[in-house]
Amino acid sequence: MWSEIALKHGVFNRFRLVVYMEGLNDEIRSNRETLREGPILNDARNLFKALFNIARKTLEEHEKGEETGAALARKLAGSPTSLSRRPIVDLARAVLVGKARSRYIALPPATTEAEREGLINELEERAKTPDEFVSGISFNYDATTDEGIAVYDAVTAKLRVNGLHPFIGAFYDEFVNKNTGLPLEMFAMAEVLLESHLHQAGLRQDQIDNIMITRDQLLRYLAKESGRRTAFSVAIALQNARNDEEKLEIEVVEAFRVLGFDANRIGGKGQPDGIARAFTSPDENKQQRRYNVTLEAKSKKNSNKKVSTKTVGISTMARHRDDANCEHAIVVAPAFDHTPGKQSALAKEIENERSKKRKDGTSGTITAIHIDDLARLVRLRPLKRIGLLRLRELFLNCSLPEECKEWIDKIENEKKSKPPYKKVINAIHTLQKRGHFEPVTYAELRNELFHATPPISYDNIDDLKELCKGMGQLAPDSIMADDQKVELDQSPTNVLKEIELATSDHFADT
Repeated sequence: MWSEIALKHGVFNRFRLVVYMEGLNDEIRSNRETLREGPILNDARNLFKALFNIARKTLEEHEKGEETGAALARKLAGSPTSLSRRPIVDLARAVLVGKARSRYIALPPATTEAEREGLINELEERAKTPDEFVSGISFNYDATTDEGIAVYDAVTAKLRVNGLHPFIGAFYDEFVNKNTGLPLEMFAMAEVLLESHLHQAGLRQDQIDNIMITRDQLLRYLAKESGRRTAFSVAIALQNARNDEEKLEIEVVEAFRVLGFDANRIGGKGQPDGIARAFTSPDENKQQRRYNVTLEAKSKKNSNKKVSTKTVGISTMARHRDDANCEHAIVVAPAFDHTPGKQSALAKEIENERSKKRKDGTSGTITAIHIDDLARLVRLRPLKRIGLLRLRELFLNCSLPEECKEWIDKIENEKKSKPPYKKVINAIHTLQKRGHFEPVTYAELRNELFHATPPISYDNIDDLKELCKGMGQLAPDSIMADDQKVELDQSPTNVLKEIELATSDHFADT
């Protein structure tokens, strides 16, 4: 029976068995390197496999009770110090003495030389005990847009994974699963080490920053845009998910991504279903205008049923919002137990919560919106070029579903002239041909359009960004636009055809 159990490489690499079996001496062949096939050799093999599988079972039981990150620590311990530990120690030292910056190593503000030396000595000692260099893994849900996929905490020795990074969100289930998490943990650690390796290789700080930022953008883009979907397809999927709790949570998060937010699914006990972050630019006085929204999705298996106020849980939503350091919260449902124009329980609880925040002098709103209206807003975003600052009006001014509907009705009824799609697309194409190795920035594009015949002027560069992002949502396989750059992946003719097909019902002159 033992002969039918396959050997596992993971166990084999950590397993050593020495057996003295004198009875095999008579089975040695003349070359002294092999044994004669037969019952004695088969019995020996079965004995070895039996002993191996006893060790395998013991090891597997041990691993089940291990802390998260223990397997990663073992892998790193088995790698050369020069590859997996020394680069981090060297970069940490350079940062502490002010000779470098790091986005992937978390260091305390060591103000005195003694504090700096103490931390460096601690890292040096930890590097000598490889099993302790990574003490575990934790997920951080209070990240910012500047943070990468993970950071190594120099004090706790933990690898802090950015739980709000789109790449982590895309593979979250695999990350937290002990059977599948190790490759992704190793990938996250490799990202941390890459920065240290670049520093060790002698690259300038600006070169290191550019490489790491570009790589991080790639990871975010791959996670978000794999299987890219148009705004219209997301809106349809959102409506189709109204009777499926899990799918609705996924599509609500996806809807907010299409609206322009950096949105990620969270879920779990004591957590919102998702968080959407608006990384907007500062105003003319350099005051920050960023804001965050917690997302809640409430489905009903029966389409004719309404979501009760108790199920919505206004107090729970408020707690989720405040715990996540968000300014706003929104709950999405097929229908609420609320009649427009009447002081329902839902209306009273939301107003009480808003009133309490106003009295405290703190920010915090809660908004209830119907799935169909959110889907409509998603469809309108690329057509009406709705920016994140405009979207904040929804959270500030609308509490109840009918208020959201009225706000979106107003957006829908706004008369927007057809954007100069053709001229903008041709300008991007011209710039791509001219600059073989550089992406097209919005500053370049604005300048190119200004010198067109006739000139097209964008005094506010954010308007041009919104137009390009909108085109990216209308033709996601042909044009890509983010906050820094825009690029075509098709001929101008094909891109324009795809956009015109998506907008033909909205602009009479297309």
